[in-house]
Amino acid sequence: MNRQLWLLLTLALLLALSACAGETTPPEPVLPPPVVEQLLPQAEGQLLPEPPAANEGIRNRRRMDLDQLEAAILTATGGIYWGMRDGESKFSELAQTLGKPDYFDVTIEDLSPSMLFQKFLGDAARDVCDQLIERELATAPEERIFLVQVSESDTIEANREAVEANLTYLLGRFHSTQLEGGSPLLSPWSWLFESSVHVTNDPAAAWRTVCVGLITHPDFYSY
Repeated sequence: MNRQLWLLLTLALLLALSACAGETTPPEPVLPPPVVEQLLPQAEGQLLPEPPAANEGIRNRRRMDLDQLEAAILTATGGIYWGMRDGESKFSELAQTLGKPDYFDVTIEDLSPSMLFQKFLGDAARDVCDQLIERELATAPEERIFLVQVSESDTIEANREAVEANLTYLLGRFHSTQLEGGSPLLSPWSWLFESSVHVTNDPAAAWRTVCVGLITHPDFYSY
């Protein structure tokens, strides 16, 4: 048989077999039974997600940046800033030392509550509180913003109610902490005031100490 004829016959046979195979009916797919009939008339599905656990959504406290800190001091003290006697804010003068970016060498502000930050915050608090108490003593009682509930001579022994009322007011002003009467959170501040009076025998100096404590406390410079 001619080789070419044999190849043609072989090709025709393959085409015929392919055509026959293509005509074979594929098997019907096996479908799972419908689940509609298995559903309850009143579904019990929950559309809302599960509520978060009690400890979720809690973040670490963050330190204010220098602009926020200076604004907080100005607001709490009624316009007094660190270095006011010199005419220039010390926060601006020490900005790079305290980690504020210059956007040439440093682009991210250092917001860690470092020992250096604590040192300068203490300096700022003492300077600002000196000015504040001096201004309060020279201001009429009805115009004061710090010694609001007390006179400059009140002590725990002489007028506990007035002293604790003033401490409660100051915690609201400086820390945004709203305390009820007799709250145990007031005890450390009462102790600080009473101890300062005992050491200095001067209620005005004791209120200066309380002022410094309020500004250097983490509840003032962090959020």
